[in-house]
Amino acid sequence: MADRSRIEWTDATWNPLAGCTKVSPGCAHCYAELMAKRLKAMGRPAYQNVIDDKGRWSGNISLIDSVLEKPLHWKRPRKIFVDSMSDLFHERVPEDYIQRVFEIMIKADWHVFQVLTKRPNRMAGILSGAQWWDGTESDARKHIWLGTSVENQKAADERIPQLLKIDAAVRFLSCEPLLGRIDLGFDIWFDPEYYEGNINKPRDGVVLQYKDLLHWVIAGGESGPKARPMHPDWARSLRDQCQWAGVAFHFKQWGEWHYDGDVIKERPQTPVTIVGDQPVYRVGKHAAGRLLDGREWNEYPDVI
Repeated sequence: MADRSRIEWTDATWNPLAGCTKVSPGCAHCYAELMAKRLKAMGRPAYQNVIDDKGRWSGNISLIDSVLEKPLHWKRPRKIFVDSMSDLFHERVPEDYIQRVFEIMIKADWHVFQVLTKRPNRMAGILSGAQWWDGTESDARKHIWLGTSVENQKAADERIPQLLKIDAAVRFLSCEPLLGRIDLGFDIWFDPEYYEGNINKPRDGVVLQYKDLLHWVIAGGESGPKARPMHPDWARSLRDQCQWAGVAFHFKQWGEWHYDGDVIKERPQTPVTIVGDQPVYRVGKHAAGRLLDGREWNEYPDVI
């Protein structure tokens, strides 16, 4: 399958953009930056200006018009991660180009598009009031899922409220790399003061459920040569919050590190002490796997 992805929660990637800028701790060891460096060395035109001489994001963005219509030619339905090599809502992406990307997604309604950004404030600002979004029948865009990356509590506090301002069939979080314990704030979302002016404000006496606001949470540890370890209780906490609220939970991976004795047995062990004096060991992504308390968590929103 063309553009097939190894990412556990999607089937394929579609990159009508290239290039980015780091904005928070979750960006520190960006896999896309490393991949873009390789693509630049291979001579790919779209990646020549987005990586600087030190192999880092330059801040430039390449608009790749030639791939805009790719999803229209993929006839078999699939889940498509949009812009794994960029951020569709980066400050340097023109609004008219964002509109063109969304128009392709709206048209290719046999797919599911997963749009993930670290800039939900810009996403909310552009989509709220845009005729090509707000003026589109909800059933015509239920296959477009909108999400934001949330790696720690600071990111959660800043980004989740912005995401919840957007009228979308599915809103989701990617808590990866998970760098600390996160309280998703289910207990404050129904505060009347919070709902003042919010597009998802309950009306006519109808009380929304938590799962009507947030529909999906992905969690996972970091991989790669400089991967930071994840405490198992951080992942458990997210799972438990989602179960309590009726929100779909997907555990992607442990990353390079694992805490379990059965996993680390017979392997080189490099312990590190993190929250709660929990020793974890660098065993590699494959060995660490993606079992959380003995099972895989592969939940998706009910719309699938």
